[in-house]
Amino acid sequence: MVEYGIQKFGFKMEVGNLETYNIDKKFDLITMIQVTDHFHDIDKAMRSTHHLLKPGGFVVVESWNRGSLHAILHGKHWQEYSPPSVINWFSANS
Repeated sequence: MVEYGIQKFGFKMEVGNLETYNIDKKFDLITMIQVTDHFHDIDKAMRSTHHLLKPGGFVVVESWNRGSLHAILHGKHWQEYSPPSVINWFSANS
């Protein structure tokens, strides 16, 4: 997908892992849309996010709600229940 974005659109893109990503660049906004569920070391990923964020910057996180009625009703047949790639589950309480 990254190669396609580079070749087709000329985007500057990199492949990386937030848990080990090391760059001196800082960002005003970091978005994590349905990715926190896949981190092997969520604390390390959040520290990396903090390191990459400019002072006063924002982090937007979206995650599935394991405690939702939809998730509870469907149990292991819930469309977002997909181990082994999803290793962290969140709810309103977590």
